[in-house]
This record gives sequence, structure tokens and C-alpha cells, in this order.
Amino acid sequence: MPENLLAVGYQYEVINLGNQVSKRLLTPDESFARFSTHGRQLLPMRKIAINAVENGLHSAIGVAALINEYPELSPTFANPQFKSNGCYIQDKVTVFGEALRNRSTKENKGLIDKYVELSLLHVSYGMMDKVCLLTENCGIDKNGKVVLIDFGEVTFDRQEAIRLARTRRWTRSQAFFYPFSKPRNFALPIELKPYYAIRMLSQFGPKAIEQTWQQSLHS
Repeated sequence: MPENLLAVGYQYEVINLGNQVSKRLLTPDESFARFSTHGRQLLPMRKIAINAVENGLHSAIGVAALINEYPELSPTFANPQFKSNGCYIQDKVTVFGEALRNRSTKENKGLIDKYVELSLLHVSYGMMDKVCLLTENCGIDKNGKVVLIDFGEVTFDRQEAIRLARTRRWTRSQAFFYPFSKPRNFALPIELKPYYAIRMLSQFGPKAIEQTWQQSLHS
């Protein structure tokens, strides 16, 4: 295991490069091994592992194409530099969940506002993060901006995005329903959950997604 290894998920291995990180897409066997280390050894988990890796590859290809067409979006993904096979290098940032622990409640509410703004911005370009795991999949860059650092599960399909908003997929995210005592900064602090829920319900519902979808492409 590399000394500068920061994290390993079900899709990517993250290596510290100083001011940047390198993300290597796992093979299906490596992903399955990750599921197995968490006690998940059922046969369906192999199919889930394969799907996880395929989703990571397709999402990386889609985001790369989006940034190539609209370079102004690059900073919102921490300036990824794409390689082959879904791998990329991007700016190293402070993970959202870690940032919450070092700020006041008022400041944290401001970060939640920025997260919702970021999500709507991406929707306006025809992309939406499907899992809404803001505490781990987002970060704060050197300019204080909220950015999406893990885009392994995104959709470019309008109807799927509207459906996810209608079913309130974000309420099933580990960031929302897990108790804050869980490890790895999964969950929002209890005192922030009502504020987050209000913002998502009022600004990220199906009507908002429908009205905002690809809006920036026509302005």
C-alpha cells in the first residue's frame, strides 16, 4: 500500500501528490475486494462492484466531455486533468465533512448554501450528482468555493435527474440519515440537518430541476 495513500473507496484509490491528488479507477476485482472487507461477500456484490467501476468510468468520460465543451466548469470539479481509463488528477481540497468541524454553525449553513448553488449550477449544464454525499464527495477549495471532487455517480439524463429529485434521493444519502457518530465524516451534524433539508426541499425539488436543466447552455 503506497505511503501517500489517502483513501480507497469502491470506485477509486486516492493518492496524495501534495497540492493535488491522483485518482485511479479500481478494477472490478479490486472493487469487489473492498465490498468483501466490509463483510459483503454475497454473489450480487460482484455485480454491484462491476457496476460501480463502470459508473465511475462513464461518469469520468461524461464530466471530461462537459469540461471540454465548457471549460468554465473545471474549477467546480477541482480542475481535473483526465488520463485514460477514468483516471485523473485534480486539486487537493479540504473535504466538506472535515471543513464543517472547524467552523461555526452560521459558517456551516453558508457552506450548505454554496453546495446547493453548486448542485444547481451543474444541473444548469445538464448534469446532476445522484448520491448527494456532500460530506465526502464535495470539498472546499483554496478560494472557499464548494466543489464536487467525487463525480463517480452522476447522471446526464434529465428524466432521471427529475425522478431523483422527486423521490428525494438526498434523504437516503449517508450524509443525511447516518448518525454523526459514524466514522469517516459520513453525516451532517445534527444541528445542520434541518437547515439542509429546508434548503434541499425549497431549492432542489423536481420543479427546480426541470426549470434549471441545461439553462446555462441556452443563455
